[in-house]
Amino acid sequence: MIKTILNWFSKNSKGEGGAAQNGKDDIDFHPKVNKPIQCVFEMGGRKYYRFVNDYEIPQLRFKRLLSYYNEFQMKCTKEYLNDFADAVIGCINVKPGEAIKLDKILQLSHELKYRISWSFEPDQLYRLASCVYFDLKEDITDYDVEYNKTKIRDFKKKGMLQYFLKELMTEPGNLLNLSEQDFQTYLLQLQKEIESQLRSIAGLKASAN
Repeated sequence: MIKTILNWFSKNSKGEGGAAQNGKDDIDFHPKVNKPIQCVFEMGGRKYYRFVNDYEIPQLRFKRLLSYYNEFQMKCTKEYLNDFADAVIGCINVKPGEAIKLDKILQLSHELKYRISWSFEPDQLYRLASCVYFDLKEDITDYDVEYNKTKIRDFKKKGMLQYFLKELMTEPGNLLNLSEQDFQTYLLQLQKEIESQLRSIAGLKASAN
């Protein structure tokens, strides 16, 4: 479960938000929305903040956060599920005289079931983090997709995934007990699985057209 989401519903007064408060000197007020924020890390010479009280995240940004959170729970995006459904339909809607591709449907079903058993999906965790953590240049009242794509690229370059896993998940499991090398091996294996699944779906969609 994501700590930010829990704090949104469980905290309802100032000073009880999800950010770990390291001292009063770390807390400031956002220059545009005048809500308490806290610098939580610095990367590439730029400071990144989060709201001291998660329930004060502006509405439009929080809607995006909820959307990413739902995808995080599913371990896949809506686009992935739509592509999966299209691939299954393509296996059923065969030409006259052709057999329904039950073996491919079974393969896709196993892959989806395997995917939702993962602890997390890296890209979705990065997207979730891009909602929670912000710099002072971005429009905090909404969520600029292109601006946050740049943020996510920077997060990836700096290897922030383990930090986000620790800060945004209440139960990251044994992943944080892995050595740095083992953790990177785990991520590499996940990425290979994702790429394999995407190739399978893309191939079936192409053959159906």
